[in-house]
Amino acid sequence: MGLLDRNADHIASTIEELGAVGCRIVGVSGGATLGILIAQRHPHLATGYLLHEPLVGPLAPALHQRFQASAASAAASRLATMDVVRAVMGEATWAALGPDRQAASTAQAARWQTEIAAFAAFDPSATSLTDLARVPLVASVGGRSGPERHEAASVLQQLANADLAVVPDAGNAVQLDQPAAFARLIATGHVASVGSPS
Repeated sequence: MGLLDRNADHIASTIEELGAVGCRIVGVSGGATLGILIAQRHPHLATGYLLHEPLVGPLAPALHQRFQASAASAAASRLATMDVVRAVMGEATWAALGPDRQAASTAQAARWQTEIAAFAAFDPSATSLTDLARVPLVASVGGRSGPERHEAASVLQQLANADLAVVPDAGNAVQLDQPAAFARLIATGHVASVGSPS
């Protein structure tokens, strides 16, 4: 059993221990990819999902190839790992973190390196994503994100019957870029509610 499977199972058991079966699961980036695994491995757990920019493996070829290349680069050194973290997060978002949070993130470089490799190996089948159509699913993507992220969201729309939401002026780290807009999407689960915060 791989790292992602273990993490998904741990999250599922925590939800069960808290008596929260029937919740909605929200995940961003790696957390969104874990959301797919939770839905696959624990289909009874949630009544809906909001997944912002998950990976979908080779089903979104451009994103998969870019992430595989990033994982190979990250394996080279701590510095290269943080280059990948910054690229995924987006330079504007990284800069907005400020020195203290940048330093805290850099201190976790070894963890990032392990996780990047695990996410690069994520390889869901088309059938497994089609099975996600049994529960309501919103796939969101940042308006600043590249076309490969939009392609991955489209895969979930086509295979899992997901609703799509584009969060304006956000990238991969939507909770940092547009927290108010993302909070509205979490609260309503409705595409039309998303917009730039006033």
